[in-house]
Amino acid sequence: MRVIASAPINVIVYYLKTEQGKRELAERAADIHAEISILKNKIVHQIKRWNYWMRSLHPQKKEAREQA
Repeated sequence: MRVIASAPINVIVYYLKTEQGKRELAERAADIHAEISILKNKIVHQIKRWNYWMRSLHPQKKEAREQA
């Protein structure tokens, strides 16, 4: 992994005292996790489509790889 730049991040931690607060936090975390998973899948799909498109533009590179 290559780090280009970094900056300090301020973090505020709240300790939840009620069961309702803990449940709400768990629901929000699950929602965010689901959104990130969906976004990741969309990005992976777009990369695969782009790679397929690039291979179709340069079939000679594929032939060279197959001969090696």
